Amino acid sequence: MNAVVERAETRKRVSNITPMQMLAIAVERGDDLERIKQLREIYKEWRADEAKSAYVEAFANFKRNMPDVVKDMLNKQYGSDYSSLANLVNTANKALGEYGLNARWDPRQTDIIAVTCIMTHIDGHSEQVTLQGPPDNSGQKNALQQIKSTLTYLEGATFQAITGVVARSASKDDDGNGAGKRPDVEAPEGYENWKADMVALADEGIAKLQEVWKASDNGFRRHVVKHDETWWNQAKSKANKVKAP
Repeated sequence: MNAVVERAETRKRVSNITPMQMLAIAVERGDDLERIKQLREIYKEWRADEAKSAYVEAFANFKRNMPDVVKDMLNKQYGSDYSSLANLVNTANKALGEYGLNARWDPRQTDIIAVTCIMTHIDGHSEQVTLQGPPDNSGQKNALQQIKSTLTYLEGATFQAITGVVARSASKDDDGNGAGKRPDVEAPEGYENWKADMVALADEGIAKLQEVWKASDNGFRRHVVKHDETWWNQAKSKANKVKAP
């Protein structure tokens, strides 16, 4: 009976040895080279599995404590707010670092621009997302500005895709009460008259509406984006339905 118990205990101890320990024992024992090579491959596979498990756990913890990224920029042309790349990345990185995660970019350029965002855990496992596009030749950009514009866009898009972090508008959703306007924020002087003019202008089509929007007071536009955007979205929707002459 004692021999049976001893063999069982031996098997239990062996089953609890990790591939790393097995490799160390084989090297110390002076096993043949082929045996050591086999154990090394087993160790590499085991280590990769362990690293992936650690990545999945860390990312799950990150998702349970997602950072709150608030849009910090105003698109003057379209009257919409958005997050700058610095705001998105810097806010998210503070939370990623707490879980041993780090994101970096690998840009490549041929006839198109490709950006890969690589998320790596401190234990070594990595995952990545790649997006690509042509240089942004809109507006009056020179050749370098076209490249920079596309890089910035692709860096933000891939970072958002790999992290799942999406910036939110600074304005609060009030379920339509007060047409989306926050009652605790005072509108700039002359705002209500300007707003009424813009609503009426929607009947002339989206081109005219955006033309006047771009020429409007920056304080009015910023107030719309941050505190009173429901009516503006409705005005744009109405203007878009107007057929061009």
